[in-house]
Amino acid sequence: MINYINKRKSIYIISCNYKVNAKKGSNKRKFRSYNRQRTSKKIQRFLRKKLNKQVQQNRETHFKFFGEQKMSEITKDNIIVFLRKLDFVLIDGEESTYHKKFKGYEIKVIIDNSDFKNSKIDYGNKINRDRNTTCSFSQQENFVILECINRLLEKGYLPENIFMEKYYKGGRQGSGGYLDIQVLDERNKSFMMIECKSWGIEYKKERNGMYDNGGQLFSYFVQDKNTQFICLYTSLFDESVGFIYENSIIKIEEKIANGKNILECFENWKPQTFE
Repeated sequence: MINYINKRKSIYIISCNYKVNAKKGSNKRKFRSYNRQRTSKKIQRFLRKKLNKQVQQNRETHFKFFGEQKMSEITKDNIIVFLRKLDFVLIDGEESTYHKKFKGYEIKVIIDNSDFKNSKIDYGNKINRDRNTTCSFSQQENFVILECINRLLEKGYLPENIFMEKYYKGGRQGSGGYLDIQVLDERNKSFMMIECKSWGIEYKKERNGMYDNGGQLFSYFVQDKNTQFICLYTSLFDESVGFIYENSIIKIEEKIANGKNILECFENWKPQTFE
């Protein structure tokens, strides 16, 4: 009679029935292995479906947190968190003035505690402007513009190559319009046009407008065809994760630039795809 235990393989072989027990152990291992493989395949299929669903985009592109879109307005209750997420810090000796330096260039935010919407954004003297309506807290879109300017400067664009609220004839109402941000190249020519919209409805509306007739950006582009890119931009602030941005960029190809007017430029944008 044989009596021993093989601990390493966890197979207990006792007496003369050791062959039967060994066979059963082998079957159990195969069964466990099969279950693991089947479970692994289920997980892979689940992850593939989840990934495909996550990256899927359409005309009404949107971002979701845990299945629900979160909209977060900037108010007096969260403005400090917003600024800190952008790495702005309180100036020593000041109570409500925050600033940030980009290789020596300074942008300031002065919070008006008595009238929040009257608070000011000082973009410094190197960033040119045709007007100053985006330099306050009067509308939510202005916070998107601030975040976008911050992103451009962090990426290394020079402040002197950024032009805010550039005036163009025509525009949305036909009486003229103001482009939120224009980025210039080293020759001081238009490199990129950026139109900022608040997250959600306004962004989707303008994006759909670009599909329909070119939107605001095409009306500005036909007046400055040196531009190489036009970009519709939005960003969302969430206190837990920071900033999420979405952009729709069109690379200006020769056939688009050859259009004589807005309609021809728009019709030459084929296929209608974004970068």
